[in-house]
Amino acid sequence: MQFTDILGQEQALHILCQAISHHQVAHAYLFNGPEGVGKKKTALALAQYLNCEQPDEQLNSCGTCPSCRQATSGNYPDLFLVEPDGTTIKIEQIRSCNIIYKYIKVFHCGYQVVIIDQAHTMTEQAANCLLKTLEEPPANTVFFLITSQSAMLPITIISRCQQLQFHPLAPEIIRQVLQAKY
Repeated sequence: MQFTDILGQEQALHILCQAISHHQVAHAYLFNGPEGVGKKKTALALAQYLNCEQPDEQLNSCGTCPSCRQATSGNYPDLFLVEPDGTTIKIEQIRSCNIIYKYIKVFHCGYQVVIIDQAHTMTEQAANCLLKTLEEPPANTVFFLITSQSAMLPITIISRCQQLQFHPLAPEIIRQVLQAKY
């Protein structure tokens, strides 16, 4: 996954690339915007870049090192994806991530990455558990909270994340994606 694979989100990508080039990657990001515009894809691309063994000068992962191949296949040991179990993300799901990154060293070379998809579906208990972690973030761990409804998240969580707004895709980009796929 490369940043060039993400279409129509130039502003968000520019901010992330600036953070990377200045070695100022935040410990937590909140990606907010409509469904299907590339928020999760962006988080995965950044996770792959952060753990790439041979990134290039244009801030792209190499795509061929063991870390990149594992990330592409969904088998990267330092990448944790949390999604709703039914209709909500439960405290047990957040606790299981806490145990993993608090007590297990980074398996490969770079960062442990936790992607919480549909973060607005966290129960109150799960959100409070995550808040404790965001207040004292573990070293070399980056959180991505992905949502289309940031107003449903506690303000205390929002305040501890760097927020990036993702915008609806322009009709010409939608046309380009559809032509490429079909």
